[in-house]
Amino acid sequence: MEMGLYAEGVDHERRFLSSDLLGEILSRVDALTLAKASCASSEFRRLCASEAFWERLCNLRWPSTKQAAAKDLILQTGGYRKFCENCHPCLSGTGTATVEHCDYVEDDEGITAVAIQTELSSVSSAEGLWKALNENMTVSWILVNKKTGRMVNLASWKPVDGLRHWPCDGDFVLQFGTVIPSTERLRNHAVHCNVAAKVRHFNVGTADGGCKPVIGVTEVGMKLENIGGARLNGRESVALLDKVLSCNRTVSFSTVLHSHREFHRNRVAWKTERIRQENQRELTVALISGVGAFLCLCYCLS
Repeated sequence: MEMGLYAEGVDHERRFLSSDLLGEILSRVDALTLAKASCASSEFRRLCASEAFWERLCNLRWPSTKQAAAKDLILQTGGYRKFCENCHPCLSGTGTATVEHCDYVEDDEGITAVAIQTELSSVSSAEGLWKALNENMTVSWILVNKKTGRMVNLASWKPVDGLRHWPCDGDFVLQFGTVIPSTERLRNHAVHCNVAAKVRHFNVGTADGGCKPVIGVTEVGMKLENIGGARLNGRESVALLDKVLSCNRTVSFSTVLHSHREFHRNRVAWKTERIRQENQRELTVALISGVGAFLCLCYCLS
């Protein structure tokens, strides 16, 4: 009874807001919030059930979904609502033939080209630029299986790591990585999906003979790394990417960041243990060689 009164109250209050305004508000929230909103009133439910609404939401968050090829793929694999619900969350790093689309966003403006130049207005130092990139830049790397209709976002929404002044002073590398849970094929070690975006800061000439600072996204790439930091081979990558489509997802960036840090702690521990084992083997070989040489010398002298 209370739920009915609550829903009725929401329907009464929404009359003061137009459908366009409600749609604009709902387009700024995630899929989980939309699902909750659809239970609050019939108007919210109607808006959330509209495929056109989800298409607009996807176009705002992933500019490449406006392209004809991407649109056809999304419609073939279940529509825009399914695409948004599956690709907005990131891999949580827990639990257990493809087409890829990459979108990266700076200050809420979608960028679909591989190389782009953007003027800087409020950033006056390298330190400020580094901070602005970490706070405002987002990347998506979406994997879609055309046969099964399953899809997943392999990148974190925000940077989890990065390199400053690499390889030059004006270059930055931002990493939007997620962790893929361990598999038996990889000896029960997790895998790091490293989506890296390279950004360059430089000055260009103006018509009046002066110069202005700009940033350019020069490269975006993805690679799968094992616990030792090496890239996976083709067979391992295909098997893993098929598995990752059914992994757990989360909308909590803190969960993604925690799994990333946990993976790197395990990587450091693994490398430390490997170095210890190698040193132990070298010491054993040296001792055996020394004892063997001593015995040979004793035999020759006798």
